[in-house]
Amino acid sequence: MNSIADRYLPDLLLNPAKRVYRHLILQVTLFLITINVFWDTPDILILTWNRFFAFLFFYAVMNIIVYTNIYVLVPRFLMRNRLFIYILLVSLLIFICVITIGILQSFFVDADIPVENQDAIPAWLNILSSVISIGLLVLGTSAILLFKNWMSSSVRINRLQSATLRTELNFLKSQINPHFLFNMLNNAYLLIKKKRPEASEVI
Repeated sequence: MNSIADRYLPDLLLNPAKRVYRHLILQVTLFLITINVFWDTPDILILTWNRFFAFLFFYAVMNIIVYTNIYVLVPRFLMRNRLFIYILLVSLLIFICVITIGILQSFFVDADIPVENQDAIPAWLNILSSVISIGLLVLGTSAILLFKNWMSSSVRINRLQSATLRTELNFLKSQINPHFLFNMLNNAYLLIKKKRPEASEVI
């Protein structure tokens, strides 16, 4: 199992040709997260125009927050070790997202239980649940990007090490010239054969 992950995961995360697949996986994940607007309870599917438009808006909002994190917040702040600003901006983004979803639900009352029929505690629990869910989604995408960056750095380091070893090996090979060695051995042989004292120095 590890060998399969080691073989395919780096290629999926780092190969530019697999970018479409990465976005497809992300879109399927967001679709599965937002599709729950069609259910109030697990056994009752509610297909109405209000639910459909609520799903579209919810899906769009989730895409905005995820792609803002991927293309703006992570590269400009998290990758540059500006962690405090990153956390602040992510918190602000999540807050805006939850407020936007609440406003959308007020336009599409059918998309959720009306607020006036809720007690204060369930309403706050619902808000807290939304904040945690969106926060986990954002942090999950950030973790994947950090892992991708670490993996890319590891691949570059391995390539540099391999290139350095090849360069050193080629340098050593260039120093060990077979023709030079043959000439020196031949000279030493002739000197020994003639019993010349220089033979030991040549050897």
